[in-house]
Amino acid sequence: QGFSKIVRKEEYIVYGSDRCSYCHRARILLEHYEYNYRYIDVAESAEVQQEFYKKTKNAKTVPQIYYYDPVRSYGNENLEWRIGGFDELVVWLKEKRKYQLDKDPKV
Repeated sequence: QGFSKIVRKEEYIVYGSDRCSYCHRARILLEHYEYNYRYIDVAESAEVQQEFYKKTKNAKTVPQIYYYDPVRSYGNENLEWRIGGFDELVVWLKEKRKYQLDKDPKV
């Protein structure tokens, strides 16, 4: 009777902290270019921190940014690509040809 499964859409996942200026800048950049993203505050709970450390192999800094693409993931919703921090996000977006220096938001 058809497909009822909701397919996960392309998105960025930003692990960060509300006190982190680079986390804020990453969010502004993604919003500026109208990318879907999910923000996860690592200080939210012990469970979130545990998930963060497991996923990032004990990263010491935030933001830690991941990318999910349903096409490149071949339907595997757990397959995400690690981009890195804010500077790596800027490089990533430049490579996607979406980030234009003459239209750089104030980040």
